[in-house]
Amino acid sequence: MKTHKSIEIAKRQMDLLSRVRIIPNYACTVMNLFSKVVVAQGGEVVGEWAVDARGRVQ
Repeated sequence: MKTHKSIEIAKRQMDLLSRVRIIPNYACTVMNLFSKVVVAQGGEVVGEWAVDARGRVQ
């Protein structure tokens, strides 16, 4: 398996169910696997976008 990105976790302990924000550097290969994208700004959800390419892999 090829690794596309690695991350470093802060030295503090994380609790089970802690929130982790992941910002992908690209998402084109997985967007069609989801029906919607949740849009957030400043830690608040500000909308949802429909994914028109849902299920269109050939």
